[in-house]
Amino acid sequence: MKEKLCKIKNSINRSSHSKYGFLLSIVALVEIIMIIAVSTFSWVETISSIKISNEGKIAQIDTYTYTDAEVGSNYNKTINLSDYFRASGNAHLSAASSADGLNFFFPRVASVGNNAQVFRKGTINDKNTNYISFSFKVKAKGNNQNFFFSKVPTFKADNVEITDKNDIRLAISVADSNGNAESTRIYSYVKANEKVVADPNGTTVQESSICAFKDFIDNKSTNPNHILFSVGADETKTVTITMWLQNFSNVYDYSGKTISSQDFQIVTATKMTQITFVDKTSRFNSTTSQNENTWQWIGNDNAEMWVRTAANKNFKMKPSTTVAENQPPEWTVSLPADQLGDENGDMYFYRTDPSVSDPQINHLNYWKTKFADSRGHGVNPTYSAYGARLQDTKLVYGTWGYLSEIRLLGEDQNVLPTPSSAEALNITKVTMKNSNNISVEMNYNKDFWRAFIPQDEASRNLTFSFKGYNINASNRDIDEDISTYCVTSSSTGYWLPPAVVKVAVYESHSNRGSVSVSGGAVGAQQVKVTKGTTVTVTASPKADYAFEGWYKDEACTEKAEVGSGSSFNLIADSTTDEYIFYAKFQYNVQLTSYTDDTESGAGGKVQINDGTSGAKVSAPVKDGDPVVLKAITANDNYAFEGWYDTNNNKITDDDGNHITTPKINITSLNKPINYRASFKVNTFTLKAYAKENGGVRFSNETDTSYKNYAETTVKFTDKVKFMANPNSAEGYEFKGWYSDEACVHFVSDKLEFEVDKNFDHKILYAKFELKKYIVKAVAVKGTGPEASDEVGTVQITVGANSTASGKTAEMTNVTHGSEVTFKATAKPDSGYKFIGWYDSKGIFISDKAEYTTKNGIADNITYYARFTKRTTIYFTDSFAEEDRYDAYAAYLYQGGNQITGVWPGTLISPDVDGTITTDEETGYCVYFDDSENLSGAFNVIINNNDKGSKYPGYGDGLKGTFGNTYFFDKTKGSNDVMNAFDPISVGIDAATFNASNERQPNGFAGGTIKVGFNTYDAVKRLSRQRGDYFYATPQPANGYKFAGWFTDESCTAPVDESDVTDGKLKIVPHDGVTYYAKFVESASIKLYLKPNSNWNQQRDGHDPRFAAYFMDSNKSGDTAKWVSMTQVDNGCYEVVIPEGDWKYVIFCRMNGSTTANNWDNKWNQTLDLDIPTDVTNCYTVQDNTGDKGGGTWSTY
Repeated sequence: MKEKLCKIKNSINRSSHSKYGFLLSIVALVEIIMIIAVSTFSWVETISSIKISNEGKIAQIDTYTYTDAEVGSNYNKTINLSDYFRASGNAHLSAASSADGLNFFFPRVASVGNNAQVFRKGTINDKNTNYISFSFKVKAKGNNQNFFFSKVPTFKADNVEITDKNDIRLAISVADSNGNAESTRIYSYVKANEKVVADPNGTTVQESSICAFKDFIDNKSTNPNHILFSVGADETKTVTITMWLQNFSNVYDYSGKTISSQDFQIVTATKMTQITFVDKTSRFNSTTSQNENTWQWIGNDNAEMWVRTAANKNFKMKPSTTVAENQPPEWTVSLPADQLGDENGDMYFYRTDPSVSDPQINHLNYWKTKFADSRGHGVNPTYSAYGARLQDTKLVYGTWGYLSEIRLLGEDQNVLPTPSSAEALNITKVTMKNSNNISVEMNYNKDFWRAFIPQDEASRNLTFSFKGYNINASNRDIDEDISTYCVTSSSTGYWLPPAVVKVAVYESHSNRGSVSVSGGAVGAQQVKVTKGTTVTVTASPKADYAFEGWYKDEACTEKAEVGSGSSFNLIADSTTDEYIFYAKFQYNVQLTSYTDDTESGAGGKVQINDGTSGAKVSAPVKDGDPVVLKAITANDNYAFEGWYDTNNNKITDDDGNHITTPKINITSLNKPINYRASFKVNTFTLKAYAKENGGVRFSNETDTSYKNYAETTVKFTDKVKFMANPNSAEGYEFKGWYSDEACVHFVSDKLEFEVDKNFDHKILYAKFELKKYIVKAVAVKGTGPEASDEVGTVQITVGANSTASGKTAEMTNVTHGSEVTFKATAKPDSGYKFIGWYDSKGIFISDKAEYTTKNGIADNITYYARFTKRTTIYFTDSFAEEDRYDAYAAYLYQGGNQITGVWPGTLISPDVDGTITTDEETGYCVYFDDSENLSGAFNVIINNNDKGSKYPGYGDGLKGTFGNTYFFDKTKGSNDVMNAFDPISVGIDAATFNASNERQPNGFAGGTIKVGFNTYDAVKRLSRQRGDYFYATPQPANGYKFAGWFTDESCTAPVDESDVTDGKLKIVPHDGVTYYAKFVESASIKLYLKPNSNWNQQRDGHDPRFAAYFMDSNKSGDTAKWVSMTQVDNGCYEVVIPEGDWKYVIFCRMNGSTTANNWDNKWNQTLDLDIPTDVTNCYTVQDNTGDKGGGTWSTY
């Protein structure tokens, strides 16, 4: 070939004209044809195997031959044959006849212009001399490739298009890789069938079929009759292209001319991508058939498959007819590359009924993916469907990647039984999930459960779920196309083939313990596990035995190299050899410390042989070996008591004696040992005595009461407190602890003090004495705290002892409970007067100048005798009752000077925040003025805090002189002099009776009594002005009624009715008299009805009868109650209010001929009446009224 190329080079640009022929300057050289389809390449190489490499630039054979071997990123490449026409001196086209492009016959020409009559058959010397013929090899890697003309080529002679275009003939022959011819076609411009010379004599003709160039330019066609040639995926074929001149009549027309070509190119087909869809679905079997529509169910029911590309184009897929039996069904479709759209866009596969034309709108199921995800899975990728629908949607699992077939078997039929029927199958639903949470249902088919799952790292560890079990199946070999898992229990199983692990107990030790291995049922002694699984082998000795070791052989003579522990982990990575281990046990010696019958090492430790001591120790000892047991006392706080078994039975020697020695020697052990070493805490006793007027106890006793004598037992390890408690209520105090009964030898003055075992005294005596106090008295001016000799003197007397009189007095060592008399004397002619005794906090004690304490003293006392030039005015609280005063104000003035400020003066009661300031002793509102600078006459006006009322009602008010005590009598007139305050005592009390008319201990339980602005809930004695009067108003409590005023506590002597108005009592004080308000429970409260003359008349010859209808706050007929009334004195009728929370009553005149109380038997009725809450209890029907007439309440 190289030599031939050199000849061509030498002949470039030379012309040789012959009258016997013409020169066609065509030099054909075939380049490597790169056919790029995504990442797959097809190439062409010359027969001579000259290889042109792809280096990203124009590749050349040498500098004088043009080639176009550039490799770009596009998948359709062009063979530009026009670029191979070049001037040549030796290669030309002669007129020839050929029917197949293989055999040529050339006419013999006698002279120029003569027609050829005789033919000669061409030889090898004519090839590439009188006709052009070249061959090349084509290999298509990865894809099928089709070849076409790019356009209809144009041939010119000296740049003039050849007139008779069918003069140019082109033959393309294809042979397989072994050289076996496959096909040959003849091409020209017009499709035709003609007869051509087929022998040298010209007498034999042969039919020649000519194909038109134009029928082979559609590079998208899949019609074999419009494809130049095809090369299958990964096939190599030899293509031969031959060109000649089929013209005998005009052989001179082209003589000496240069023939050139235009658009003479061969191109590959438009890239077609074949996509395959494989059905590897599975779902749980139906109840009617084990195989119906549950295994590879996409292919069932004649459903069709579609693909919708990212370019929004729908293509129907064709079912494959070449799938082997029992293999998943497939569908394929070849898609033009320009119809795929954006590879990152959404691509869909649809499953539809056969009648559906638009799968996007109407489909049974669908799969969503991206074509970009098919990268790495071949140029003709396969999308595999697996699993079932996702939840309740139409979406189904699928992947471009590989799938593994997972099979599940039930080795334990109790856990995962083999279904015997469709009904039994329906009971066990099996699902499988990988670590990406992809969950698929498994199908029972052909004696096992089956499903597919992506063959990736996420499916190395799977979870099988059924019947409430969840089995983690880990360490699957993800390179396996088919993996089988066997279930051995509700939580274990293994991947085939398994590793086998067995454990056993040494035969003679079978009663000493047990063995097990994890990975199977609990307590299993043999398991099958997935290769590489770590299992735990465990020996469990019984309570009185210990583990000795693991052995390889049944006789336990060869130790297993697995450590000394009773449990070890084993990586079972062999599936050919079984793992077998034997466990051996020995005696267990156990010692436990008990202190005071409680498991504790506080009292001492235990030890076996020379091992570590502790509160609890154990050691394994072989049969027949010696052993020493020791009990070690902690310190002198404890003592060893002896040995016991776990049931607290004594351990005895051969003679039956309790072993109390701290050491036991056993020369030959023949049984397990579990002993307790018993330690006791040493104790000591303490005693305490209370001499009198107090008690003693110890802090460790549960009885917390104090007694005259106490005794306790104390552990050496504890501390305890002596505790004393004086009889403080009787005024006694603690004086100290003494070690002797005579209380001479003092120990401690602390009420509580703590001791331990080292305390010297085990008996102590607590001494108590009455308290001693200091009593003081101070004479002060007004409220001042400083003693004053201007105002008067004070004196203290206790028994027969008295202090001297002076501005202060003090007496020490006054015994608790002593009665102390304080005496205050105003200084004569000083203008000062004693107004009361007060304590150090300013709290009033007494207004008596000579005051004796009540019930004796119980603390240090300092009392202050206050002296002042006070002016006091008491105001009657009848203002509030009669004149509706809601406040008192006192306006004092002297001449033109306002003593109490501008009108209305000083607010006396209530004050600005509503507090009642009524004088506690008298019950009156009172005005005080302690000014030292006021003297002479003054005027006072009492008013309703400027609310429009005042006393006197006119003029200048009542008169008085500063420094005196007055009673303001509202009956006096302007400028009348007030009377001096001259009080007498009167009592206010209450008596409460229950429904049985029994008096209750607390008289005020049934209500309170209001006097003026004050409300009293306890007995009260008031000092009221002689001749004055006041009002007392009863206020019944809930559940009680007021029942009248009485002058005796038994409530048998009622007051005069004229003094009572609607329960309010007007009291004119009589010295020493007490008035009682009677309250009774509501259950015994009665109401009375006094009918008018109309209601008392007969009707239809029958007398009326009367009834009461009681209602609660809702006035509901469901809760109301009828009660018949009984006639009593004074023409009245009585009814006892029934139990309940009644708010309203209706009195009814009833039909006397009936007995039932209902509205049908009613003749007349009152309105709905509020049940009175005051003392009124009798309702009188207004005269001359009938039904629902008026009336009034009064007290019966």
